[in-house]
Amino acid sequence: MIDNIIDDINSKEKVLILGFGREGKSTYNLIRKYLKNKKLTIADANEELINNNPELKEDHDLEFVLGNNYLNDLDNYDLIIKSPGVNFKHVNYEDFKDRITSQIDLFLKHANCLTIGITGTKGKSTTASLIYHVLSGLGKNTLLVGNIGIPVFDKIDDITCDTLVVLELSCHQLKFVKASPKISVLLNL
Repeated sequence: MIDNIIDDINSKEKVLILGFGREGKSTYNLIRKYLKNKKLTIADANEELINNNPELKEDHDLEFVLGNNYLNDLDNYDLIIKSPGVNFKHVNYEDFKDRITSQIDLFLKHANCLTIGITGTKGKSTTASLIYHVLSGLGKNTLLVGNIGIPVFDKIDDITCDTLVVLELSCHQLKFVKASPKISVLLNL
C-alpha cells in the first residue's frame, strides 16, 4: 500500500502540499521519509511558517508560497495534496479539480485493508471511538485515525492487510475524495 501511495505521488512532477497544519506536516514527513529529494512546494497562508518550522530551512528541494496569495496559481501543479482546513470558498478550481487529492483520498485509493469511515454532522468522534473500542476489545488489530486528531499518514507504517482502520471523516476531508471506505457510516445530518 505505502509503495503505491509513494509511486502515485512520485509520478507527478510538480507536487504541492496545500496547507501546513497537522495533515500538511504529516504529508510532508511521509514524502520526505520515502522521497528525500522530491521537489515539493508548500503553500500556506501563514507567512511565519518557515520561522515556526525551522527544520524546513534545511530542505533544499522545497519551495514556498506563503501569505495572502497562497491560493493563486494552483493550476500550475500536477498534484495538489490539500489539507482539510484550506478553504476554497473563493477559488475557481474547476479546471484543476482532477489534480486535487488529500491524505484520505490517497489512503483510500490504495488501502489493502478493511476501512470503516464515519461521517455526518454530529456524533462522528463518539461513533468512531465506540467502533474502535469494540473492535479492539475483540482482539482485532485496529487503528483510529482521521479527523479524530491523528492523520492517517502518521500511522501508515502500522497498517497491514489485517488492520481494521476506523476513519473519522469530516465533510472538509471528503470534499475531493474519489475513493471510498469499504464500510461507510453516515450519521444524522
